[in-house]
Amino acid sequence: MAIDDSRSTRETGDRRLVRLKRRAASCERCDLFARATQTVFGAGPAGVQPRAILALGGIAMRAYLGLLKERGAIQSAAAYRFAHGASYALPGGLPRLFASYHPSQQNTFTGKLTPAMLARVLRDIRRFLEKDSAP
Repeated sequence: MAIDDSRSTRETGDRRLVRLKRRAASCERCDLFARATQTVFGAGPAGVQPRAILALGGIAMRAYLGLLKERGAIQSAAAYRFAHGASYALPGGLPRLFASYHPSQQNTFTGKLTPAMLARVLRDIRRFLEKDSAP
């Protein structure tokens, strides 16, 4: 899904992705932005495909699934319910989808998301990637 701002954005999904790319480039709403957040929009060597996607929060997961639905990659987002720690195999060779609560101040200060909970999701992703790349 490489994005080229100069190409036509006739498709709703492409228009949305360009808008999200611009918004992410100027995102400074949480302190995590300065320390650890990285948003990748088709960056990297040609032909390299991600094997896992981590959606930080229900909003991110719905946005990703909505884009996949608009592009015809999935029939419906209904089968992929957001839950912290959830993991879904998506059709058509798409990367596996993992979900976590967003590490916002509200979620971390209230204990809805603890460092141990996030670490568990990251370990699950690591295990998946290691298993998936085993000979």
